[in-house]
Amino acid sequence: MKLKSTERLHVAVVGATHGAEAAAGEPGYPGGAARAARLSVCLTGLGCRVFHLSCAGLDSAGAGLINELARRGVNVDFMERAEPSAPGSRPVMTNTALLAARAMISSCHLMAVVPDIPEETFDFALRVARHFGVPVLCAAAPGCDYIGSRMRMLDVLVAGDDATLELSRIRPSDMETAEEAADYFLKKGAGASVIYHGARGATAGCEIREAAHYPAPVREGQFGEQSEDMFAAALCCALTLRRPLPDAATYAIAAAAAAAGAPPDATPPGHREITQKLAPSRQSR
Repeated sequence: MKLKSTERLHVAVVGATHGAEAAAGEPGYPGGAARAARLSVCLTGLGCRVFHLSCAGLDSAGAGLINELARRGVNVDFMERAEPSAPGSRPVMTNTALLAARAMISSCHLMAVVPDIPEETFDFALRVARHFGVPVLCAAAPGCDYIGSRMRMLDVLVAGDDATLELSRIRPSDMETAEEAADYFLKKGAGASVIYHGARGATAGCEIREAAHYPAPVREGQFGEQSEDMFAAALCCALTLRRPLPDAATYAIAAAAAAAGAPPDATPPGHREITQKLAPSRQSR
């Protein structure tokens, strides 16, 4: 599959900036980065213009994380700054950044939302996106069960195995149960559902296409957080470029394989590295 240039793609990423263990830190991301920050970096590496809508602390860790995101090419003009509500906690995102960024959001091709923010802020983000006709991709994670009642507002739901179990009560341990879980999300109202299995590949389905399994081109390396974030980012790009869901899922799992085993501070793979992962699977057909 050959993708067009993504330079024209504008993506708004909404979610927490500091990870749950911000005090521990993380290589390459001062203060400990949450998934939205990592997703923004992966999207930027794929050539998208990314607007990061989140909240960072007023301390040096918050400033360091903003500077690191900016250094990696992420637009941080609309980020909030706030003190945490309690010592040792992370700053909580409100609607402020979304209100300030409405004009920018109206020009975006996609909004990617990570549901690690307050419910009311998540709901407001969905309303803003719907008002401007911007498709929403939700990158789910364990602990985000409140999205279960909001499936009908999601154009695409992306979930790993653990989040899938939490949201559907179905453990996607094999192809049959994974397809059952993907179909469950579709029946709940999601426009498309994509389940990421790491080295086992992905399962994807939509309103006009039954759920199917897409294997990873290679199984070597550690398919950790970096791979899952890269999978979601590549899926964002491919779907925004109106690629069919099978092509988008195949491209995304190749992106995850390209990121497997990379250290947290590594530069995310670009289209060239992803295409190299796809080449062996093409030859085997």
